[in-house]
Amino acid sequence: DSIHDSVLLHDSEFKIMKANRALLQRLGKAAADVTDRSCEEILPHDSTWKSCPYCTNSEDFFYEGVDPCFGGFATVSTSSYSEQGSNAKGTIHVVRDVTDHRVAEEKYRQLFEQVQEGVFVANADGKMLDCNDAFVRMLNHSNREDLMALNIENEIYASQDQRDALRRAMELHNYVRNFEVTLRRKDGSLITAMESSFATRNAEGKI
Repeated sequence: DSIHDSVLLHDSEFKIMKANRALLQRLGKAAADVTDRSCEEILPHDSTWKSCPYCTNSEDFFYEGVDPCFGGFATVSTSSYSEQGSNAKGTIHVVRDVTDHRVAEEKYRQLFEQVQEGVFVANADGKMLDCNDAFVRMLNHSNREDLMALNIENEIYASQDQRDALRRAMELHNYVRNFEVTLRRKDGSLITAMESSFATRNAEGKI
């Protein structure tokens, strides 16, 4: 796990058994200040939680959402703990602050939605992973879900020759700029568009 993850270990009575350095730094306390003290006593507290902020009544061992202690957004993974050769049992929570990631994601989403050009993301097989509203309107679909159910290679690009040329260019250069394509709208009519795209590759070098 990242050294920036906060790790909290408490017993079945919600008394803190251990807190790692990252959590102690967030609390501004030393290990001796928190050991054998209750979560309610040590962790930043409001009225929304009792006993432990990261324990839930469900069977979920992974949570992503608002951090009930420190604010912002966090991912929390939870597992049970039992000490070898002892009856000591407890619960371990690993808390990762993802606030900066969520803010960056939201900025990307706003840019994605606000540009006037049609934008889409697809895998190498033509399955669409995302698209913006401008692309939905451009192809005369009523909603994003219907459009994303289509394969862009086989059902939206209208020309086999253009598809092959586009694929060769992407394989060779990793991008195309102002590449002329003919696209099929929902009603079957064709439109001519200029496409600028770039490829991302996996560890094996495949798009």
